[in-house]
Amino acid sequence: MGIRTTSTVAGGLAIFGVAAALLAVPVWLFTGLFDGTGAQENAETDATRRANALGDHLARLRLSGVTDHARLATEQAGVQVLRTEGVERALGGVSLLVRVTGEGWRSNWMTGDRRSGPPEATATRCFTLEFGKPGRPEGAASPTACVEASPLTFPAPTTAPDLRQNVQPTG
Repeated sequence: MGIRTTSTVAGGLAIFGVAAALLAVPVWLFTGLFDGTGAQENAETDATRRANALGDHLARLRLSGVTDHARLATEQAGVQVLRTEGVERALGGVSLLVRVTGEGWRSNWMTGDRRSGPPEATATRCFTLEFGKPGRPEGAASPTACVEASPLTFPAPTTAPDLRQNVQPTG
């Protein structure tokens, strides 16, 4: 009789242990312990996405002067222009060194992005955007080392003709 009781208790404990282990997996999944990507990684991805979107936007506008490119870049949220090169797109091209801030939240396969409240992480990355450079794609964002520099500022154009004179025809 005593051996049988010990076997029954040991079997019951084994079943309880297996059941606890099987229940632990869904609990971990629901609490986010198996996060797919962290907030910092998502912030870095967001900075890259913003830089690429800025380059595409400026390339579609077909601006000519470097000042116009830089002015419109600084109007975007989270973008600072640190340095410019060139004069006009038609005269050898222009390039901008921009510092872009991305925002990130934790995400996993079950809940997706948790974009509620303030960002859980921010990432600042620098990119070079080039326009009118022979043999290089228009507005492609190339990762670049950040320089210690204050962002440049550009006054807004004062009249409507000033806005139009620096746009190249797209035809």
